[in-house]
Amino acid sequence: MNQAAEKFVALNKKQMETAVQAFQIGFGAWEMLVKLNLEAARSLLQEGVVTVPNLTSVYDQAGFSDWSSGQARATLDKVSGYSRNVYEIFGDASGKLGNLLEQTLLSTGQEVEEWVDEVLKASSIPQPEATAVAAKAAMANAKSVIEGISKAVRQTAGYADANVRAAAEATAQVVKGSAK
Repeated sequence: MNQAAEKFVALNKKQMETAVQAFQIGFGAWEMLVKLNLEAARSLLQEGVVTVPNLTSVYDQAGFSDWSSGQARATLDKVSGYSRNVYEIFGDASGKLGNLLEQTLLSTGQEVEEWVDEVLKASSIPQPEATAVAAKAAMANAKSVIEGISKAVRQTAGYADANVRAAAEATAQVVKGSAK
């Protein structure tokens, strides 16, 4: 097998390894989400067992109002915590996938550039130097675009993270304020 074919096989092998890593990241996030949902379901069942006897001890409208406002505060607090956990799971997974994608695209770009050089050297294309220069320019442009997209994705993730944290904090303040 010639060098160009060997490099092509190596590129394909690397892409398969990257796909496996991406699957592992996604599966890990799914596993954490399943665990979170099981814990939430268990918690709801346990609280239901405690809540029903408390409800039967309510005899008037004022008692029911106090009981229901306490339940509403507790529920809002739990939903806020659950949402925060879901966001953290997805944020972590998307960050890992983004880093994997960025690393893969940038390293693959260099390897593809080397592969193109090998193919052009071994080919019978007239003026291989001009073709190589054009291919390298295209690869450089692609690398620049990838770096720009990566930067934009990181900035967007940072903004989203800040917004979710601010919303979670505002919700926590509302819950604390309604508890007083």
